[in-house]
Amino acid sequence: MDGAAVSVAPSSTLRLGKMFVSPAFDYLLIGGLLSWVAGGILYWGGFNFPDNDPFLWWAILVSNWAHFAASTVRLYTKPGAVKTWPFLTLGFPVIAVAVVTAALVVGEPVGRYLFALYLVWSPYHYSRQAYGLSVMYAYRSGSALA
Repeated sequence: MDGAAVSVAPSSTLRLGKMFVSPAFDYLLIGGLLSWVAGGILYWGGFNFPDNDPFLWWAILVSNWAHFAASTVRLYTKPGAVKTWPFLTLGFPVIAVAVVTAALVVGEPVGRYLFALYLVWSPYHYSRQAYGLSVMYAYRSGSALA
């Protein structure tokens, strides 16, 4: 070498990091691509879902039930969860069912306030969840975050 700088070409391969199952599974199900596809089908398919629409169950099934089921399974299958978090595992579900039942029985204005609480809480929950998934993938791929 004559002292000139050596240039190294960047690698043309895409580094995906450490996946949970596989790139296809992680991007489609964990990353939400399948939800975008289902949402597109519903939106551009003209589904407006009145209460008596026979396809309403499908939209609910592919849009949100899996999220709640995954959270519930993750909490209750953790060893010692009931002992560690007795209020979260035993008290909170009873209180949540009681509040929703009361909102249905009482009607207005309780239902409106409960729905407003949901609308305020939902973006916060979504953004914290997205952050958590990002941190989780970074950690699994060997990145250290400050």
